[in-house]
Amino acid sequence: MDGFLTWWQHLPENIDPVIFQIGGFELRYYGLMYIAAFGCAYALARYRLKKEPGWNLTVEDLQGVLTAIVIGLMAGARLGYVLFYNPG
Repeated sequence: MDGFLTWWQHLPENIDPVIFQIGGFELRYYGLMYIAAFGCAYALARYRLKKEPGWNLTVEDLQGVLTAIVIGLMAGARLGYVLFYNPG
């Protein structure tokens, strides 16, 4: 049992976060999860816009909002990384 607990506690150290790499481009697991999350959120919001009456948004508005959210997330994540982990 101690062997399993040691393995379990050190599992994150042994996982390679890169799914694949082409040249200088790396796709990491958390990047893939961001893509999946935004895709699911967009599909669900678009479905609700079509099926539920009373929304004052168009699909173009939804696309603009999602684009702003993605850009804000990337800029905020980079700013947070620089401020908290690498201020130099």
